[in-house]
Amino acid sequence: MGSDNSTEIVPFIEELFSSQGGLNDKSKFPFLESVSWFSDGGFSSFNVSGIAPRPNEVWVSTLYDPYGGLNAVGEAFFKNCKGQ
Repeated sequence: MGSDNSTEIVPFIEELFSSQGGLNDKSKFPFLESVSWFSDGGFSSFNVSGIAPRPNEVWVSTLYDPYGGLNAVGEAFFKNCKGQ
């Protein structure tokens, strides 16, 4: 998934972690013990599904807002990590 829109990312996270077919489905993934999120201050962009980034575009993958609180994606990620 390549998006910076939390209204697209949050449903993706909820589906990814679903207890019915997602990562929290122990019948499908009985040996899965933990999940990690790649979070970096910034990294070089790259093509996603044939869509080229703008020249000198830099991406971030973070769960936190600029002031250190969780953003909508971070809230969804941590809520689903707990299996709620």
